[in-house]
Amino acid sequence: MARDPWLDNAKMTLVTLVVIGHFWAVLPDTTFNDHFYDFLYLWHIPAFVFVTGYLSRSFEWTRTKLLGLPRHRGRALRDLRVALRAVPDPGR
Repeated sequence: MARDPWLDNAKMTLVTLVVIGHFWAVLPDTTFNDHFYDFLYLWHIPAFVFVTGYLSRSFEWTRTKLLGLPRHRGRALRDLRVALRAVPDPGR
């Protein structure tokens, strides 16, 4: 089954909205900011979960794939830890 570029673009748009939502949280508290933040999170997080779940439906629940998940996640966490240690801490 071929990937649908429209869904991939929708997912990237929703990821971008997640970043904007995190940025928006540090803006000063005004009525507009509060309403926009609530509106944004009302629909874009459920949409992101829906699109991501729809795109992951091709995952095969085989024994080999399931046993390989912890190894891949462990590698990803190790790489993240190494990358974060490489970034200087401005608080020190």
